[in-house]
Amino acid sequence: MWIDKTISQKKRFLAGCIIKPMRRLSKLCSNDWGNPEQLTQILQLHFQNFPTCQLLYCLDAKGTQFSGLVSNNEVDLASLGQDLHERPFFQGLLPYKGMALSAIYLNHKNAQPCITALAAVTHEGDLLGFIAADFYISHLPRLTLQTNEPQRSWTQYKGDPSIRSTVFMQERTVSHFDLRLEKVTYVISTLLKKHGIFHAQIDFSSSRLVLWSVESPFDFRVLCADELFAHELMDTYSRQDYPADALIPENLITKVLAQFKALRHADETIYLRSGMINIINGTVGLTFSCDGFHMMSVTEFLNKDIQFWIGANVDQKMPSTTIPFMESA
Repeated sequence: MWIDKTISQKKRFLAGCIIKPMRRLSKLCSNDWGNPEQLTQILQLHFQNFPTCQLLYCLDAKGTQFSGLVSNNEVDLASLGQDLHERPFFQGLLPYKGMALSAIYLNHKNAQPCITALAAVTHEGDLLGFIAADFYISHLPRLTLQTNEPQRSWTQYKGDPSIRSTVFMQERTVSHFDLRLEKVTYVISTLLKKHGIFHAQIDFSSSRLVLWSVESPFDFRVLCADELFAHELMDTYSRQDYPADALIPENLITKVLAQFKALRHADETIYLRSGMINIINGTVGLTFSCDGFHMMSVTEFLNKDIQFWIGANVDQKMPSTTIPFMESA
């Protein structure tokens, strides 16, 4: 998942920044391990080598704080000796040599997402304790994921188990959108192509359309069937050129909507409840009667025939031609 990749990349970046100063600090602390005040002074002198670090401190092998808490502005000696062995960063695999990064956890004081680096302090092969460095995730540099796939690959999200278990007991009910589906797809196609709509969520079953416009991308408008069919609708959105940075080519919009239409009517039990299209990031989303949600690139969506979605028993093929929409003037 993208969030796992983001976390892994931040961890690698953080490890690369602190591995060398941690190694040097471990050697320095091993020489004065029996003196907590001296350890605190060493940490204070080297704190500047750990950018974005919140706290730097020492622990013995059992998880007892063995130095003061060193931060950017102060040194806290009052917490010396407190038992930290139940803190989340001390519950995983501990580094008996070298350094390790903890899983992300919530800081006990302010509930901020935090990560702790633990570096082993050893003497002649024996473990003396650890140097701990706490970092807030929000203070780490914002990184851009490098990927060879500019478009989103197919991802499936399971729906409500109660809906999935009763899917074969239900049958599609004809909605207001179904009664005028040609008009629905024509209006949506025109809004996407010529009126600055970049994201459309089409809820066929509930006859509801949700639109995001390039003129107001942080807001959205919800339309019911009567509003969608109103002659004045187009006048509420100004004419816009098709976005040059859109990942979905303009000529594919009608093909996507044609496939939505086919999936809506392909089967009376397994049918499309809603469809989503975002022309900027190139993604298509589908929610079926079993409540399962799928997201993928437009290319991948158009390459799948109707049997992939509904099953091998359905004879109908995805239309290879577009719906005969009438382009707006």
